[in-house]
Amino acid sequence: MSVDRRVPDEVDACIGRRVRARRRQLNFSLQQLAAQLGVGFQQVQKYEAGLHRISAGTLFQIAVALETQVDYFFQDLPDERPSRKR
Repeated sequence: MSVDRRVPDEVDACIGRRVRARRRQLNFSLQQLAAQLGVGFQQVQKYEAGLHRISAGTLFQIAVALETQVDYFFQDLPDERPSRKR
């Protein structure tokens, strides 16, 4: 059985919400962040929705662009990761 990728992983969704919150806090548009990352704004939307995983390198670039530390994005993660249904 395969995992339904249309349903975001909770960790990816949580990190995406933190990216969106920080971007909005700094009044960055999707286009501004996308330009700094060298991707399209649609890719940033997918990151923020948790639909695409953010690599460690990209997360570091996001942290630099949004003037924060990488650990900021992990602050609201659940203590226990729910098991994925397969």
